[in-house]
Amino acid sequence: MYKVGDFYGALDQFAPFYTAEDWDNVGMLAGDMDAPVTRALCALDATDAVIDEAAACGANLIVTHHPVIFPSVKNIAAPSAVWRIIRENMSVICAHTNLDMAAGGVNDTLADLLKLENQRPMAVTARRPYKKIVIFVPEQAAQAVRDAMFASGAGLYNGSLYADCSFESPGTGRFRPLDGARPSTGAVGRAEAVPEIRLEMLADPDRLDYILAAAKQVHPYEAPAIDVFEAFGACKETALGVVGELPAAMEPGDFARFVRDKLALDGLKYVDGGRDIKTVAVCGGGGTDYFSDAVKAGADAYVTGESKHHILLEA
Repeated sequence: MYKVGDFYGALDQFAPFYTAEDWDNVGMLAGDMDAPVTRALCALDATDAVIDEAAACGANLIVTHHPVIFPSVKNIAAPSAVWRIIRENMSVICAHTNLDMAAGGVNDTLADLLKLENQRPMAVTARRPYKKIVIFVPEQAAQAVRDAMFASGAGLYNGSLYADCSFESPGTGRFRPLDGARPSTGAVGRAEAVPEIRLEMLADPDRLDYILAAAKQVHPYEAPAIDVFEAFGACKETALGVVGELPAAMEPGDFARFVRDKLALDGLKYVDGGRDIKTVAVCGGGGTDYFSDAVKAGADAYVTGESKHHILLEA
């Protein structure tokens, strides 16, 4: 049976929690990582109605977008949501701004629903260097190690436009196994010289552990020689919002109705910018702090969850 920690790990792989904004509160906010999950319920917020539904359907894990503890609590009293969650012996995992920024997350989904083409990041919020993995492997095992690393996500380059990228150079590996070692080549106490390949490739920093585990699994040595460096020449960007183009330009009123229909809204608020709309920026939630980024990106329209009055005037 899956545990709460399994769900946490899957979410962390898809939308790493470290990418959330500093002011946000995401991750495991209530419960027990080791608790078996009988049933899971997903919701926007952990409201009373959602907790009632979880209890009625036998769910002991709730996964929400908005944090159930935000920004902080000074006490846990009845009948607050946190008090009810604890009483019902439930766990809660929240994925908020990290889910907004994730590839395939909230903003990518919004852009897809609005049929935006040539999608690109709106506001880069952080950059992290890729990892350069250097692994030394016997010539006869190089293909297996290379394939295992590629299959785990290594070797992507230039925004994933190139795959299976690596560099190899031949050399000689020297070692002398000591007592307790189990060498695949040679014998304990005897110095060895083995033709080896120096295999190098880039790795997404979020995939590093998986790639190294895959390489070690097929590597013939019990203790492979592996170096990991930070490769500042290639960085992984964390971005909030998406910019893209509509297939055809629209008049502002028509675009507002288009957004309403595509997102199945009961209504929306918009201001008429006085020009046709072709380039569109989207940012889920309260994205008005990034309005200037939408302007810099050349957007004719900005679609977000809520707006302050002065931003509407500026628009």
